[in-house]
Amino acid sequence: MWAPTAPVDPALAWPAALIRQITTAFTEPGARVGLLPWPRTETTENTPELDEQADDALAAIDRTGRVAVLDQVPSPGTAAARAVSRPFWDGLIAPDAHHTALTPEPADAVCGLAADVSDADLDLIITSLDPKASGDAVTDLVALHAARRLRTGGTLAVLTHSNQHDGVLVDPTGSVVAAGQNADLLYLQHLVVLHTPLHRHPLTSTETATPNSTAEGRTGRVAPHRRIHSDLLVFAQPTDHADGEHP
Repeated sequence: MWAPTAPVDPALAWPAALIRQITTAFTEPGARVGLLPWPRTETTENTPELDEQADDALAAIDRTGRVAVLDQVPSPGTAAARAVSRPFWDGLIAPDAHHTALTPEPADAVCGLAADVSDADLDLIITSLDPKASGDAVTDLVALHAARRLRTGGTLAVLTHSNQHDGVLVDPTGSVVAAGQNADLLYLQHLVVLHTPLHRHPLTSTETATPNSTAEGRTGRVAPHRRIHSDLLVFAQPTDHADGEHP
């Protein structure tokens, strides 16, 4: 569990303080750190706010004495229509479901996924996944791209969180872990990142409210919960690129 030194805004995809903490925890000064925005699909809206947040995050990385790099997953093309990697528990829930894990394709089949490993020059890759963008084969492509870009011993850090959609819990951690393992990355740990420092800035609202002063109280419904943490999934690149072994 990580507790921040200052409150973290859960609405931000790239909280600068948290990006700085991830960078200093997993790298030494002088390391090359890649900031990898989650690929946009045809249905994903282009939001300038995310670009501004990425700029702030890159500046935060630079201030730690590391080399910040804005990385990008190549266009997935037709490969994105394929099925995602299966979480290990998927067959227990729907044993008759048919899934096909996404595997690397030749470089001429997926633009930008090179067959060599000459571009493996990053010590750390940080990416941020909104649950609304999870559940498709792009997760596999992100993991495969990270495996190619990371040096031997490098680290992939995926910042995400669970969410509710139409009353259904959406938790992308299972598919992210499966995609990482499918790319031959070593799953290290799942860190719970609190949004509020311990013993400071109380989690409950300072405003007083009587049961009848809110819509939930008048209707007898329970007020929606407040998200107080994010999930940080950490992977390592154990492959020795010098031996020509890569996903």
